[in-house]
Amino acid sequence: MLIRHGEQIDKRADTDLTHLGIQQAKGTGDHLKDELGKLSPDGVKGVYSSESIRTRRTAEIATSFLGTPRIVTDVRLSEYMRGLPFEELTDDQRRELLIQSGQDKGWKPEYVNPDTVESVAESVKRFTAFLQELPDAPVGETPYTYLAFTHGGVKKEYLNSLPAEVTYGKWSGGRIEHCAMTTVVMDGENVTALEGVNDVTHLEVRGIEGGKPSAWRK
Repeated sequence: MLIRHGEQIDKRADTDLTHLGIQQAKGTGDHLKDELGKLSPDGVKGVYSSESIRTRRTAEIATSFLGTPRIVTDVRLSEYMRGLPFEELTDDQRRELLIQSGQDKGWKPEYVNPDTVESVAESVKRFTAFLQELPDAPVGETPYTYLAFTHGGVKKEYLNSLPAEVTYGKWSGGRIEHCAMTTVVMDGENVTALEGVNDVTHLEVRGIEGGKPSAWRK
């Protein structure tokens, strides 16, 4: 299950969650407890997070119902725009990056040094490799469930990379909302189905702001 982090304090830096972000993470945890609490203690085989503060914090809050699960950080779950923060770039680097990205009107997300940024294809490749390396349950046993706390951009590009027969009627692009959940069903290294893509209904039913639903849910 792929879960985006909750709302963060500063979009231009790796910061902790806002009050709303904490509520989003708690709401996600309540939902996971309802759904995954039905499983055996070994039902959740692993909890993973990128190395960022916002994803680790989200993972800690959302999986607290499991007791004290070991959250394993993996750089392959990181956002695909990795590198130097915008404020550390030179004026020339900032100007060039703003022009290249088309964001030259003062908006400052986590811009990175063009020399260190990876391509979308590279980010999808390492994200896919992470999922493919997760062990399958033995034949005849209940499939394993893994929780992976990640970022909107890389998650979106991963979904965009999947074949049409998997995404048809499930995903047609759009924004990945805070704490949105997507269940990826896999058989070995192959994705066989998607369930609840970009789903924030677990926040909506609890009266927690989660953002607009994805395009396919309109």
